[in-house]
Amino acid sequence: MYEQGAPHPDPAIYDLGLPILGICYGMQLLAHDLGGVVEPASRREYGAAQLDIDEPAGIFEGIPSETAVWMSHGDIITGLPEGFRPIAHSLNSPYAAFAGPLGRFGIQFHPEVVHTPAGKQLLANFLTRVCKCALTWEPAAFVQRAIADIRSRVGGGRILCALSGGVDSAVAATLVHRAIGDQLTCVFVDNGLLRRDEGRRVVEVMSTSATSTWSTSTPPIASSTPSPGSPTPRRSGAGSGAPSSRSSRPRRGGWGTSTSSPRAPSIRT
Repeated sequence: MYEQGAPHPDPAIYDLGLPILGICYGMQLLAHDLGGVVEPASRREYGAAQLDIDEPAGIFEGIPSETAVWMSHGDIITGLPEGFRPIAHSLNSPYAAFAGPLGRFGIQFHPEVVHTPAGKQLLANFLTRVCKCALTWEPAAFVQRAIADIRSRVGGGRILCALSGGVDSAVAATLVHRAIGDQLTCVFVDNGLLRRDEGRRVVEVMSTSATSTWSTSTPPIASSTPSPGSPTPRRSGAGSGAPSSRSSRPRRGGWGTSTSSPRAPSIRT
């Protein structure tokens, strides 16, 4: 953290009066920036360690007093900022966790990895007990809110969605279709890097869950200049093996209807 160019937060963050959980390097920054002392450790600590909890409350509520954690650090805190107190230690870290005013905590280990079994409980404690967050979010509620928001934004308009078959574009297309139905036009973009027949499978899979106007777009195929007298090479779609279409108009009737072709149509590029 003392090296030139080492990342440091904007000091103004400490003036917000909000709870802060510093994890590993973040703990050391928190201690240093608020007046504590951080020094190079005599030996780097990396791997599994036993954490001994000295204050079994707050972020450690419901966690055994001796628990396994995962360490990964080369510096060590040797002095705490004013108003802070140690709440846990390990064999190599006398201040493996500390607490301070305004809901500020630091932990030297990594709670986000599976090697820290109680890590999820610790993060939940920080969010609910320290930050007072309410556990009201549910995936189903998000879907309903997203659909309502899309409908209010689109109104009677139309939407064009570029669909590659990846998670992001597939989820976006599904949500938008649920919200506005055939006001959605999906364009399957074959980038030329798909596996064999993967483009066709994308259209087939999406056709089971959406009905909209759709078309496909394939990239141009790079080829060397043919030698004199050789036949002109035929151009074909990349990745999915789909032939090029003579028309650039989107095909209607769409995914999952009898008018869709087993091979996705394409648009010349």
